[in-house]
Amino acid sequence: MRVGVGVIHQTARPQLARILDLEERRLGIDGDANAAAQAIASRLAGFLKQRGGGDPADLTRRIVRAATGYLASA
Repeated sequence: MRVGVGVIHQTARPQLARILDLEERRLGIDGDANAAAQAIASRLAGFLKQRGGGDPADLTRRIVRAATGYLASA
């Protein structure tokens, strides 16, 4: 599950995750850049999956619920 990989990433190195989030907003990724971002995210997910780590199930469930709610309201 990709959400689980994201949770692991966010919790393993929170400072790095915060900086990456800030830079993503600052760059205003959209259009063609969005396709590139998705390709990068896919590769990053594969890398993080290989690295292993725990999966904080509660946080994963909350993120899935939040994302589902966001998509339903869009």
